[in-house]
Parts: sequence; C-alpha cells; structure tokens
Amino acid sequence: MRDRAAQSIARSNAAVNRLIEIDRIIINSPESQRYLSKAANHSEDYFRDEERLNEDLFYKTKTLVYMRLNIFDEILSLSMRK
Repeated sequence: MRDRAAQSIARSNAAVNRLIEIDRIIINSPESQRYLSKAANHSEDYFRDEERLNEDLFYKTKTLVYMRLNIFDEILSLSMRK
C-alpha cells in the first residue's frame, strides 16, 4: 500500500513538473500568448486558411495548446484514481 502511494505521488509530481515546464516555455515565448489572444475570436475557417497553415507561429502555438491540454488531461486522470 505504501509503495502505491509513493508511485502516485511520483506520477503527480512528474505531471506538475511538466506543467511548470510548459509555463516556462510560454513565459519565455510570449509571442504564442499574443497569437492566441489575437486569434481567439476567429472562426474555425480562419485556422484552416492556407495563409495560417503556412505560419510557423501557428504551429508553435498549436503545439503549446496541445501540450497543455494533454497535461491537464493527465492531471485530471491522476486525480480521479483511488
């Protein structure tokens, strides 16, 4: 039982550390946050536009968003385990 608790704590700590690392990336690259703020109110078609699909910043920002979603999903999954 004690080993299970230690494993759970280690997994939780690893997830939180990854979240902190993603936050550091975002802090060190504020252009992604600016991009999200500017693009937030656009429709889905905007993001499928050929011009957007040729922007490096679009893909960088998209990657950061997916990284965050994945880590939040992992944290939620860890919190639901008993």
